Amino acid sequence: MIEEVLRSIEAGRRVLQERFEVRQQLKVLESSALQLSYQAVSEAHRGNLSAAEKLLQENQGIIRQILSLIERFPDFERSVRTVLQEYAEAAIVVAFMRREKLPSHEALGIPVIPYLCALGDVVGELRRYALNAALHNRLDDAFAALQIMESLYDALLSLTAIYAPEASTLRHKCDVARRLVEDLRSVLVKRGYVA
Repeated sequence: MIEEVLRSIEAGRRVLQERFEVRQQLKVLESSALQLSYQAVSEAHRGNLSAAEKLLQENQGIIRQILSLIERFPDFERSVRTVLQEYAEAAIVVAFMRREKLPSHEALGIPVIPYLCALGDVVGELRRYALNAALHNRLDDAFAALQIMESLYDALLSLTAIYAPEASTLRHKCDVARRLVEDLRSVLVKRGYVA
């Protein structure tokens, strides 16, 4: 009488077990990926670009594993957005410091929403870079960073104006980016670097 229900319960148990196992795997991978992203940014700011690149390459494999796991359970994508965002941020910062073309979300192989959020955070890392460059009298580098910061801010802000409900996280990042851009410009003006 209830055999079909019991079979459905057993099928549900298998799905729940698989989801549990995937979630456990994701936790381990997320931890490793975050650590590698943070280390890559730190190495880049120290000028150790080859070390930063190696960390990114190692992280790329982990990110692929994460993306493969969430293919099976797309509803897990939300839980790994921060990891994907930090990876994109690290890759963009390292590319900037290597004076390379900044990678797109397609080049990084990640969804576009975490990528857009990463761009908002890149502004803070570029400010850090620009302040360090100005301290060491590398004004062209500081100005290049400021220009990219302004471009990113303007582009991201245009998205939040049009797609406000869908881009609430991005709106906050734009508010922070605006303050960072204004702060950097103010520092450069006070030091006589910008008119």
